[in-house]
Amino acid sequence: IAKVPSTISVVGDISYVYMETAQGPDTSEVTGSTGSVSYTYQGTGTTNYGPSTTIPTNAGTYQVVATLEADDIYSGAISEPFQFTIVKAASTITVLGDVNYTYSGIGQGPNTVEVIGSLGNVSYMYVGTGDTSYGPSATLPKNVGSYQVVVTVAEDANYLGVTSDALD
Repeated sequence: IAKVPSTISVVGDISYVYMETAQGPDTSEVTGSTGSVSYTYQGTGTTNYGPSTTIPTNAGTYQVVATLEADDIYSGAISEPFQFTIVKAASTITVLGDVNYTYSGIGQGPNTVEVIGSLGNVSYMYVGTGDTSYGPSATLPKNVGSYQVVVTVAEDANYLGVTSDALD
């Protein structure tokens, strides 16, 4: 007497936002066997991951396949690949520093930021405002005048880049 066929399919969200913890579908719909279910995760496209039984953490595109073991009456089964994505999380950036400086003949201005998220390169852009003609330039201004700075942090593997509000 042959075993009765089983079916299994992965269910869950198709999109997650990077949170520094493992995320991905880990449930399935099963008919038939009461055997154990295991999941195998693998990167797709340009995402290099697995195959692994560990749920992925980093931003990227993935697929998971569920495998159902047979029991005494029902055969085992393997699901179709279930595609999902972990998207990059948002970053924030805040420009820190004084807003008033006294002329000293050297470049001055806010040149420190607080970044939450991306570890990408940080770039500063200074520009004169009002009657002050300067830039845009990555070089700190040194002449008397009114200026503003905008700071950008580039995206990294798990976080989006972001540009600050202008600080006058």
